[in-house]
Amino acid sequence: MPLTRLFCFAFVSPRRLFSSSFYSSQKLDKNTPIIAEGAAFLPSLIRTAKTHYICIVPTKEFQIKHYSDRTWVNDYLSSCSDREKAFKNWMERDALFAVSTLNQAKEIGYATLIVDGSKSIEENFQFIIETFEL
Repeated sequence: MPLTRLFCFAFVSPRRLFSSSFYSSQKLDKNTPIIAEGAAFLPSLIRTAKTHYICIVPTKEFQIKHYSDRTWVNDYLSSCSDREKAFKNWMERDALFAVSTLNQAKEIGYATLIVDGSKSIEENFQFIIETFEL
């Protein structure tokens, strides 16, 4: 994924985050269900049954709307000389990453869920339950 000089914040490699998370998860009982959130859990790094992983990504519009409402975002961007541009670049990067992750999951055959706000949390939850065959 290309990064540009326009970003005013650090980006940690998902592979690096995954290695640490994966190591920790290996200590758990194999029968313990795990729900994990974050960019570190790339579909290409997960080696599990199709009923044990779902790729959930927001649409760009959903991400922008909800990040705009988060009070910590201004603090996060406080050191940027152009906060508006930094936020725009951040959201663009995340949108491109989401598309890439979604395509990866589809190519592997994992279930996917695109969150755009058109379905309730309960409807999304029901889809996850069905996917995990719970």
